[in-house]
Order: sequence, then C-alpha cells, then structure tokens
Amino acid sequence: MIQISDLILEFRDFITLSWPSLEKLEDHDESYYYKENCIEAIWELVLEPVLATKLETYVYIQQYWLDGAEIYPKSSRAFFPDVKEANYEIFCLPKNNEFFFEFVYKKKIFLNNPGALSPGLGSNSDCPTLTQGESLEQNYFQFSHFVTLSENESMPPMEEPPFDYAVCISGKEEVIFKVDSCEFYIKKIEGEAKQG
Repeated sequence: MIQISDLILEFRDFITLSWPSLEKLEDHDESYYYKENCIEAIWELVLEPVLATKLETYVYIQQYWLDGAEIYPKSSRAFFPDVKEANYEIFCLPKNNEFFFEFVYKKKIFLNNPGALSPGLGSNSDCPTLTQGESLEQNYFQFSHFVTLSENESMPPMEEPPFDYAVCISGKEEVIFKVDSCEFYIKKIEGEAKQG
C-alpha cells in the first residue's frame, strides 16, 4: 500500500486547469465522449508512468469514473487497449485514520466498518480507531472520480471544477467525501492484468 495523494491531486489540478479548453474542444466533437476520453487519457498518462517507475513494474490503473474512454470498441482504456483488466486500483482513507464525514448521507462513516453509517454525528471521541495489527487495506473505499457539490442540496453532484469532492465506492454504494479529508493510496489487484 503506497500513499499517492500528491499525484492524484496533481491530476485533479491538471483537469481543473484544462477544463475550459476541454469544453471548447468538446463542441467540435460529434461523438459526445470527447471530454471523457481526454480525462481517461490524462488519468493514464499522469499516473501510470510515474507509478510504474516507483513500483518498478507495469501499472495499468483502474479506469477513471464509470466508463473510462470510448475510443476502442472493446476497451475502456485510452492507451494499451489490449489490457482488459487493471492491475492496480486507487482507494481512499481518511486523513485522521478514524472516520469520514460522508456528504450524501450526511453521516460519519467509521473506518473499522465502512459499510456502517453512524446514526448521528457525535463527537470525535465517539470514533473508534483501528485495533493493534488491523490492516488499513481491509477498510477502504475505491476511488471513482472527482465532483463538485452545489450549495443547493437538491442538485446532483456535478462533473466540473473545482472538483473538491471524491466519489468512492464501498460495496455497491457510492459515497462522497471532501477531498481535503482524504488520503489516496494505490493497491495491487490480485492476479495479473489480462491482455485481450
């Protein structure tokens, strides 16, 4: 388990700065996937070479968001479309190593039981910590993508800057955390990346 928060935040900064150009260029593309394709390409180009050097192995990272790229008919990757499955995934843990405050359900999620939402906010003293020898990897939220939340709570999350929230997957549930409360890690997926 390797902490890669700086790299993930550099990716977020890159797409934030590129957003106005991506929107202008998207107007010229009739496929309706231009922005998603560019973001997946940036995701792979920013993360994979740096992580491959750091880990001294081939790194095929999980796709960004749900669909990844729509460039190749049988692949969601922008590059190396013959790789059918990722061999590394990104996940989030809370900076305080105890709990996240989740912004959809408006609850604390305790690290020692990611599937259980607390019944109320409580205080920090109510939050359990990991027991001696318990692995952080057993309690994680797979990172999906960045979003922005409106002050109007009835509005759905928006895929546009400033991207100050992280959407993560826990089981079958999507949860949303404030980015500044997250640490991002990379984890090897068991087995090898499959070629097509």
